[in-house]
Amino acid sequence: MRGRRITKRKGETMIEKQLAPAEQSAGTTSGPARSNDRDQIIRDRAYAIWEEEGRPDGRHEEHWLRAEQEHDADALADEAPA
Repeated sequence: MRGRRITKRKGETMIEKQLAPAEQSAGTTSGPARSNDRDQIIRDRAYAIWEEEGRPDGRHEEHWLRAEQEHDADALADEAPA
């Protein structure tokens, strides 16, 4: 299974190349590697949102922020005591 790296160019969302998604990486990491994993997860979700909305031009920031909010909400829910 492969993911995608999204790059921004003049207000559009473009696919740069295929990458393995961060969700499938093994082991736990910390520091910069963890930040890179978080960014990749958000990038993959932003791409999915973009596709779900019919691949509109010029809404990459909105998609990124929505993906970031979803990720952070999920992370908080995972950390909450049961």
